[in-house]
Amino acid sequence: HLGQNILIGSGTATFDFGPGLFRWDGSGIDLDSHTLINTGWLSFSAPGLLFGNTGVGDNGSGNQGGELDNQGTILASAGGPTMYDSVSILNENSYDFTGDAGIVFGNNNVSITNGASGLWEKTGGTGISSVGVSFSNLGQVTGASGTLSFGGLVQVSGHSLLGGSWTASGGGALVLGAASITSNSASVTISGAGSAIAA
Repeated sequence: HLGQNILIGSGTATFDFGPGLFRWDGSGIDLDSHTLINTGWLSFSAPGLLFGNTGVGDNGSGNQGGELDNQGTILASAGGPTMYDSVSILNENSYDFTGDAGIVFGNNNVSITNGASGLWEKTGGTGISSVGVSFSNLGQVTGASGTLSFGGLVQVSGHSLLGGSWTASGGGALVLGAASITSNSASVTISGAGSAIAA
């Protein structure tokens, strides 16, 4: 249980917790321009903060950036991070909304990249999971329950979907955040009654 802020003080830190051992629910991780690698299991059950602000650690300044590199599994049943200070998330394995959790824009140029080996999915909850920051999908995005919604897709330009793999299945829906999509260069799959991909 993350009961208070954690400062990633220098270089690179690695979390390698077993299933259910690390719950990020209410406090923050200060990347402080550094990299945190998750190779194990991390779960959200309440809102948290992801930021890069040396003012917290050593009387410096904000907007220092930093990266959370997920090489393991992140499960978000509720809550999720609000992102500040130009931090980024790189998902190289699995980020799963198991409930109606989301990701919130805080300030500055925060972003998420779902890497070529990454699976970004919503498998639980009947409501909406919103990703409210810039999102680039180089891997697989799947909506298998409720609605997985994006507010700033890099792969959407005007009315064109330019790349990535996108799947709606089992009655789930993806909302890609464009006015309408009339041109598609991506891989798109819709399967199962009630499944949908909408602009």
